[in-house]
Amino acid sequence: MHDATPVVRLRFFGVDVAVSCTRRDVDDLDFLYGSFLTDDASFDPAIHVTLKCSEWPSRGFFTSLLAKDRLLKSIEVEPLHVDARLGRSSFREWSTIPSPFPPLFHSRLWSSIATTPGALVQTGSGQRIFIVGENYVGKTALALALCRRGARLVTDNITSIDTQTGRVLTYETPLGFRRQSLLDHLPVFDRHPHRTTVSPDTGLVGLLSPSSVLGFANAPGGRIARLVVLRSGESETMRQEPAPQLPWFTGVEGFDQRDYLPDEALVVTVKKGTPPDDIAALIENRFVE
Repeated sequence: MHDATPVVRLRFFGVDVAVSCTRRDVDDLDFLYGSFLTDDASFDPAIHVTLKCSEWPSRGFFTSLLAKDRLLKSIEVEPLHVDARLGRSSFREWSTIPSPFPPLFHSRLWSSIATTPGALVQTGSGQRIFIVGENYVGKTALALALCRRGARLVTDNITSIDTQTGRVLTYETPLGFRRQSLLDHLPVFDRHPHRTTVSPDTGLVGLLSPSSVLGFANAPGGRIARLVVLRSGESETMRQEPAPQLPWFTGVEGFDQRDYLPDEALVVTVKKGTPPDDIAALIENRFVE
């Protein structure tokens, strides 16, 4: 007699998602999206997601995905509400459909949420500083440095704005550590649950929950007060510039980032190897009230 397929219940920004997967995936979903797990009796999924590692079923979808092992995997999104979208993809490296975690494309969130890469912290004085920049420029390292100076992390990796309220939504998922930052955090990895993956650009990446690193969960979201653009360069500079146009993932009709971001950005150019704590100190002094 075979055990029933586990079903994990997640709630992202008010949208419920049911996930059918292996028991190994249950553990990975807890690690990756544990802050979104729900046992609420009112659970009413908008979509049903089925995850499979087709060529090695017991290995698990996320184990295969994180290992970059090129085994054939599949993801299927079945709409259960009229405002949800169907999606199917079989792949060895990366899915061709937008991720349903969170279901920004596959649910009503598509017409109310706008998302872009970046990190957000809330300072001790209550200001929310939005940090953007190119890949691997040090956004996460800067956000954590600001947290060591009394700020609270709201979201890392992606920033989602509820366009009806103008507030950034708290998004708590594991932080990725690479290169020297990974080595610096090895004692934390040895004490806490973690996962590893591989980046073709930076090699081994270690994943840890924000609470394992910072000692507390992510802070509530809110409206953005300051915008920091982090750049790499040959010299260190800091200057005010008009806010750049960011790449937004959204189906909101007539979306205009000027309704939600400051008109100007603090553009910080740093040399490779500049300690994140030094950058955090400069930004904190610039934004002191």
